[in-house]
Amino acid sequence: MARTGVAATTSVDRSAPPAAAPRAADDRAAALAAARRAADLLVRRYGARRVYLFGSLAGTGSVPFHPASDIDLAVEGLPGEGFWEALVAVDEVMPRGHPADVSELESVRPYIKEAVLERGMLLAHSDSAASDKTDGAVMEQPQRRRLAEEIEHELAELDRVVQRLAPLVGMALEDLSDLERFGVGALIHSFYNGAERSFERIARIVDGHVPTDEHWHQTLLAQMAAPYPDRRPPVISAVTRDDLDQYLGFRHLFRNIYSHELDWLRLSKLVSTLGDTHRALLAELGAFCAYLRRHPAGRGDGT
Repeated sequence: MARTGVAATTSVDRSAPPAAAPRAADDRAAALAAARRAADLLVRRYGARRVYLFGSLAGTGSVPFHPASDIDLAVEGLPGEGFWEALVAVDEVMPRGHPADVSELESVRPYIKEAVLERGMLLAHSDSAASDKTDGAVMEQPQRRRLAEEIEHELAELDRVVQRLAPLVGMALEDLSDLERFGVGALIHSFYNGAERSFERIARIVDGHVPTDEHWHQTLLAQMAAPYPDRRPPVISAVTRDDLDQYLGFRHLFRNIYSHELDWLRLSKLVSTLGDTHRALLAELGAFCAYLRRHPAGRGDGT
């Protein structure tokens, strides 16, 4: 982790190959577990504010995660004192063959920072350090009110996105230029991103668990449609989960194709159903916010 903003790794020698290569799934699971341990160290022991996972292990890299991949971490607010000690501590928890590549979020180029904040996986943050000691089982009422306010702010932003797309309902999108279709796709992409940010907050703060498996976006969506024992009821209905899954699928597609490859028929369908999906999401997340304000403690929420 270089002070200039260029990612750096420690000099610990990890060149020796492992005795036997683990299966890909086990290798990835071990790398994810190591990333979470490193993030926890950076926040709890060294005072970082936030730690994000990005790159191939988070599913956001240009190539899939493989046996020689680095583990890319972006850290925010790490104090200067103990800087190199923190690097060594992180490297010590890395699995063999997967060195840490740690960047300071404040110093990286703006487009990298934007990509990390939008697409990266938040592994640890200082706001959760105290509450995590109870593994999310009990939430103080101020925490619950603050979470409800954050969700409501996100819902207001989602409403702006939906309003911008409303004039397109019923239009012949095949007449749009590639650039115009890209703009429509970007708004649909933003809609799901906003919903997922609320889901991730709920998973982190209420459930005490944000999925980190290879398909964590899908796992998180499914988690929101299920009760979390002793903590909360379902956040969204199964119907809304299935509706949102269409937007999640488009989100992945949008990030991996050229604008001229966008299917106008698929865009038209997503635009036409967005209003109903948004209204259901607004009602269900609104009800969950009311639930947060009514219940002073997290224990027993899932009953």
